[in-house]
Amino acid sequence: MESAGRSNRRELSNAARNSSSLRKITILVVDNDPTSLAMISGMLENWRYGVAAGNSSVKALYTLREHLSIDLVLTDVDMPEMDGFELLRHIKQEFEVAVIMMSSNDEDSVIEKCFTGGAMFFLVKPVNPYDLKSLWQYPIAKKGKPVVIEELESTLTVGEPSSAGSSSNSGTDEKSHSASISSITTVLSISSITTD
Repeated sequence: MESAGRSNRRELSNAARNSSSLRKITILVVDNDPTSLAMISGMLENWRYGVAAGNSSVKALYTLREHLSIDLVLTDVDMPEMDGFELLRHIKQEFEVAVIMMSSNDEDSVIEKCFTGGAMFFLVKPVNPYDLKSLWQYPIAKKGKPVVIEELESTLTVGEPSSAGSSSNSGTDEKSHSASISSITTVLSISSITTD
């Protein structure tokens, strides 16, 4: 009797864990540079995203046509044959998927062309791993669910001058003990708006 109770609790615990887990978001990474492709794919896998990779725009379109489970395309702008802008245009014509562009060229004209073409975001290469962590929000926003971002907490920490050793080395100590900003933290809450 007691072992049946433990078994039922274990089954309920497993069911609760499975129902509460979020569906894995799958990102298609497109970059003709094999080193960059491997690094970005590895960083995304570390953040627990599903990753598909392609080294050309043609392969990316093939992957999108064959695998309807792609939630987001992260593509480089500068590629041979078909550049990222043309890939973006094809994706917008054929698919309902979020696209984020990336490039080492951070000129305003390049970024503007990405956004006017329909990209949801632009990343400057080399890509920061923490920028990749938050990519989950773009497929959610693309699906037509309005997203609210609100500031929950803002913290400003200022270093205080120490009273230790303030009597003798006035020139050196004043420089080392002057007030300085040590950290600025903003915590954002992202939530979907539900309409009835």
